[in-house]
Amino acid sequence: LQDRERYCEGVQLADWVAKLEPESPEIWAYLAWNMAYNISIVFPDPPDRWRWVQNGLRLLRDDGLRYNPNNPRLFSELALIYQHKIGGPLDDYGAPYRWYYAQTNAPATGNGIPPVPDYMRAETLGWEEFNRRYDPEGALDWRAPEAMAAYWAWRGMRLDSPFQARQCARMFVHCAIDLFRRGRVVYSTKPLTYLRLPNLAAGEGLRRALNDAGKLFDDEVVNAIIRVMDDEMKMFSFALENRKPFALASADVKDAIERSVRQRFQNKRRRGPEEKQRD
Repeated sequence: LQDRERYCEGVQLADWVAKLEPESPEIWAYLAWNMAYNISIVFPDPPDRWRWVQNGLRLLRDDGLRYNPNNPRLFSELALIYQHKIGGPLDDYGAPYRWYYAQTNAPATGNGIPPVPDYMRAETLGWEEFNRRYDPEGALDWRAPEAMAAYWAWRGMRLDSPFQARQCARMFVHCAIDLFRRGRVVYSTKPLTYLRLPNLAAGEGLRRALNDAGKLFDDEVVNAIIRVMDDEMKMFSFALENRKPFALASADVKDAIERSVRQRFQNKRRRGPEEKQRD
C-alpha cells in the first residue's frame, strides 16, 4: 500500500496489526518510525510532513506506551523522534518542524506539565520529580524539542532493563548537551522566528542530569563532557558580557568547541597508565 502511495490505508492496516499484538514493542516502534521518517518525507509541504511526524509521536505516546508502560525501548524511540527528527539537522524541513512544535506542542518555560493525553495526567509520571531535580529554577525551555526528549529518555532509563536503560541514558546525555548549547528558544509568530541559543541558566540542572546518566552510561565520558561544558560556559559568558550574542551561534565558537572535545580525548589516549593512575 505504501509503494502505491495509499498511506492512510496502510496506516489503518498497520494499526489493526498492532492492536492484534499490542504488547509487542517492535511493532509500535517500527510503525512510529515509518510515519515520522519514511512517509513524512514523501510530502512536499511542511504542514503535511509535520502531520505525519506528529502521527508517529502520538502512536508511540498514546498507544504504544499505553500497552507497554514499562518498555524502555519505546521511551528511547519516542525521545529519538523529538531529539533527532525534530531537533536535529537531518530533515530539510527541520526548521518548520521546530516552529510548529513551539507553536502547538509545548508551553514556554517554567515547571508546568507539557501537553499529554488525559490518561497520562492521571498516572504518576514524575513530572514534578523531573522538574525538581533537573529544573528547579524553571529554566528549561519546553519549546525546545530536546526538553521533551530528555523527559522521555529519563523515564526509560529509570526502568529495570540494564541494556535498554543504558540506551535511554545515552539519549539523555545527548539531550542535556543540546539543551545547554541551544536550549533557549527565541520564538515569534509575527514575523516567523525560531532561534536557538545556549541556555546558561539551565546549566546546573543539566550538569546534574549528566551525572545521573553517567551512572548508567559511562562516568569517564560524562565527566569529560562536563569539563567541556564548563569551557563552553566561560566562552558563552564572555560573548554575552562583551555584547556579542550572535557569536554564540557562530562557526568560530562551534569550531572551538569541537577542537576542545577532540583535544581532550586525544590527550587522554596519549597518556600512559601511570599518568592515568595519578589523575
